[in-house]
Amino acid sequence: MDRHGFAVSNDARDLITRLLEKDKKKRLGSKADAAEILSHPFFNGLDLGKLSKREITPTYLPRVMTDEELAKLSGEEIRESEVPIEKMNKIKDRESEFDKFGFLSNSQAQF
Repeated sequence: MDRHGFAVSNDARDLITRLLEKDKKKRLGSKADAAEILSHPFFNGLDLGKLSKREITPTYLPRVMTDEELAKLSGEEIRESEVPIEKMNKIKDRESEFDKFGFLSNSQAQF
């Protein structure tokens, strides 16, 4: 288990790391698009045909709140979900680390 209270498999960690690679030429999916991503070991055993036909039952279904339930939330419950200003400042202090991160393909990028 990690600091957030849940475990992340090595394959999941590797997939996330490779998808978030700053260098778009090295990023997972940069060479063969979705086929390259779906060939990652994280997806081993996944039947893509069944998935595309929605024939796979999800292992987890989040509970979705109705509009009425959302309207009943108190201001305190909403404030508890906000990110503290100290954490926002830490994020803003590190924004420059993402300057070279992009999501455009080479053909879309303007140099």
